[in-house]
Amino acid sequence: FRYKANSRKLLDLYQGDPRNIFRAGNAPTILKKVWEFRGFGPKTGNLFFRSMVTTFEMYLANIESVLPPVDIHDARIAKLMGFVESDQMTERNVRLVKEMWSTACRQAHVNWLIFDKALWLLGSIGKPTSKEDILRLLNP
Repeated sequence: FRYKANSRKLLDLYQGDPRNIFRAGNAPTILKKVWEFRGFGPKTGNLFFRSMVTTFEMYLANIESVLPPVDIHDARIAKLMGFVESDQMTERNVRLVKEMWSTACRQAHVNWLIFDKALWLLGSIGKPTSKEDILRLLNP
């Protein structure tokens, strides 16, 4: 069972405290340690990483190199807004959307977790099918 293996690893290597994973130095090194946990790959692992950094207000060198995870809602919104050509979850498109949303958060000084939640709500609850739908949902 994944949760048992992850719990054992957390206890044995990090004294049961996930914050200890983040004492390893720079962001890419820490992210690799997160990815060593079963089920914590590029999507879930990056989400966990970003959540921990935000929740515990951690400063990490090279944080910009760890891009936020992207799901289909993020890609669809980017496509509908005309920022990317496709909403397909190809490696290239996912990278473009990650870079775009990361830059948007940084330039707007918006917490990535809040931004991600807003995108998720817009995409999954609002279910926009056009740029006009998005603008209407954002400005009721």
